[in-house]
Amino acid sequence: MSRTVRPGRAGPILLGLLLAWLPLCGARAEPRTRFVMVTDTWAPFRMEEARLGSGNDGIDFQVIRRIGEELGLELEIQYHPWARALELLRVGRADLMTGVAYSPERDEFLLYVPTPYAAVRPALYTRAGMASTVRSYGDLAGKTIGQSAASVYFEPYDSDGSLDKLNLQYEEQLLRMLVLGRVDVVVGTEPNIGWDAARLGLSGLVEPALYEPEGRTELFIVVSERSPLGSRSAEIDAVIRRMLASGEIDAIMAAYR
Repeated sequence: MSRTVRPGRAGPILLGLLLAWLPLCGARAEPRTRFVMVTDTWAPFRMEEARLGSGNDGIDFQVIRRIGEELGLELEIQYHPWARALELLRVGRADLMTGVAYSPERDEFLLYVPTPYAAVRPALYTRAGMASTVRSYGDLAGKTIGQSAASVYFEPYDSDGSLDKLNLQYEEQLLRMLVLGRVDVVVGTEPNIGWDAARLGLSGLVEPALYEPEGRTELFIVVSERSPLGSRSAEIDAVIRRMLASGEIDAIMAAYR
């Protein structure tokens, strides 16, 4: 037997279903608060101890933890080699990263939070007793130079295709390769490379080259252009500016000098 629906019954039923569905829509529209931060180890900004779950965790983690507290963000930290971390941001499988220098290529897929929170300066290191072999930029010609893959250092070095550059995944490998004689020079940044030399017990085996590149590299927090966190870039920037103005970031950095 067929069942007849009386005129006027469908309207209230559909209206009731619609009213029950609307709160669910509102729940789905809640903004995300959990995001993936990709990183590598880069002392003293991002320390190995943090990856192992003990000890000091470095400048970047203290800064980003403060930002997370201010904005109510929960961050899942994932460790990857530097080039891999950038690729995860490019394809939208990660949301943000700290300690990124500006480059036009990265600007194609990253949103830079406008205010840099710190800066480093480029540095070249040789084996002990060999500092005088690199007195000028021209002395780099004919030498094998160790560098961290996908890093930005200084111009004209970054765009100089005539130099013999050896890419390594981790910066601490650079100093070990230098001591072993596998490379003639390594390029890095201060205070990072000096910190690594001391931490690895290599301070007496390596030394800064006489040539000191000019300039400095500003460090930014970046967000993947595919991430919804991009809409909160101005809020992140405001926290950074407050931390700089209050001296909080200076105090954090001073603890690692």
